[in-house]
This record gives sequence, C-alpha cells and structure tokens, in this order.
Amino acid sequence: MLLRASLIAVISVIGLTTTVVCQQETAEKFVERVKKAIQNDEWGRAQSGIKHALNLKPESPEANFIAAKVYWHVGPPSQAIDFLLKALKVQPNFPEAHFLLARYLKDQNKLDEARDEVTIAINQGVPLFSAYCLLSEICIAKSDFAAATSSLESAIRLSTDTQIEEPSALREKLAQTRELLEKLRQFSEIDAGQNGQDVTRPQLLKPAQPRYTEEARALKIQGAVSMFLLISATGNVESVMVLRSLGHGLDERATDAARNVKFSPATRNGLPISYWQKMSIEFYLR
Repeated sequence: MLLRASLIAVISVIGLTTTVVCQQETAEKFVERVKKAIQNDEWGRAQSGIKHALNLKPESPEANFIAAKVYWHVGPPSQAIDFLLKALKVQPNFPEAHFLLARYLKDQNKLDEARDEVTIAINQGVPLFSAYCLLSEICIAKSDFAAATSSLESAIRLSTDTQIEEPSALREKLAQTRELLEKLRQFSEIDAGQNGQDVTRPQLLKPAQPRYTEEARALKIQGAVSMFLLISATGNVESVMVLRSLGHGLDERATDAARNVKFSPATRNGLPISYWQKMSIEFYLR
C-alpha cells in the first residue's frame, strides 16, 4: 500500500509539472500568435490571443509588453501604459518596454516622465538612433528647440548603430531626421527676425479640414495637435513641425490638413516674408 501511494504521489507531481510546462508553452505560443496578428493588422484576433496568454501567465513581462501594443490600438490607451508598468515591475531591466512607455507617455503629453523613460532605455541598451529621435520629439513638444536640434544631431551621428532595422528602413528614417533637423534650423533663423514692430502676422484665409482615423474614432481620442507652420511669402504652408501629438494616426491627418491651409502672407515693411506660425488642429467627436 505504501509503495502504491508513493507511486501515485510521484505520478501526481509529474502530471502537475507537465501541466505547468504545457501551460507555459501554450502562453508563449499565444504570444507568438499575437505578434503575427499585430503584423497583419488583425487587432481583434490579437486582443483575444493576448487575453489567453495573460490568463495563463499574468506576470509574464513579454506578454504584458505585447498586451501594451495591443491595447494602445484597441483601447483604452491608459490600459496600455498599465501593462507596460506591470512588465517593468516584474522585469525592471527591459529597455524595449522603457522605450515604448516613453513613446506612449509622450503621446499622452506626459513629457518629463517620457524623457526619464528614454534615459533609462538608453542606459539599458536600447538602439541609440531611435532613442535620440524620440528625445528630439519630446524636446520639440516642450518647445526646447536647442535641445531638440542637439538630439537630432546625435541621432544622425549614431545612425550606424548595428541594432537598427534594415538598411532601407534606416535610410528612410535618416532622411526624415535630416528633414526635421533642417526645419529646426530654419525655425531658428526665421524666428530671430519675425518679432519686430515692422512685421505683420499672417492671416488665415482657408481653415484646416482634418479627418479622423478609424482607430482614433474607435478609441474616442479627442484633443488638439499643436504645430508650427512655416508659411511662405505666398501664403502657402511650406513645412509642418508637430509640437504636441495625439497619436493613432491623427498627427499625420493634422499635418495633411495643415498643408492645405491658406494664409495671407506675413509682411515686413509691407513686403511679403516667410513666417513661423503656431497653430492647433482640433479633433472632437460629435
């Protein structure tokens, strides 16, 4: 009887161990399926899969990290941030999670917290090119254009970082970074001479007509995208620099709408000049 009881106990322990391992493997498989669903833009399937993964392994840093990506798209965004905080509580040394948290905080206009998270991500080894590009976005949102310029220059200098994606993606990002850097330099040059008493400001003739993205509408995202517009001597918008973003595709929609805005040009002593004008484009559900 004693031998039989011992055998039953051993079998039970083996069975329990096998079940736990099976559950761990199943949770990991769910996470992998969710990653593929995200790549395919299948957010309903991704949400269902990540729920299963978290039911099996609620403390998994990887599952919580992926859950943050899912809930940033399906909502609410605050829950995405909660998932990242949970992942980092379990695994503080997680550079990708710190970087993603910084981006989400920046889109929520929590700029000081976002900057702190980028700094942690850099110290933990996140790719430097992407980190300094994000730092520049945060500095622009804080209207600290000198620091933004410095961050972009650092990003370009560090663009040989071997951890960055494919060469084609790097070339595209470099082109965008150089374009933004040129905008900042233009802003510095024009801003220095556009505040004199002999200068008249541009006047809005044709307002912006922005369109919601389906994602932002589904998440009920509302607010304003704040930006600087470089208005040419003909009254056309030559360049757009986003200061405060809403994310979820609304920044791109606001930029497109701003490029179609028409002004009467600014003048100096009666002659048309280029002018940087601050503007907000609002998104509100009706």
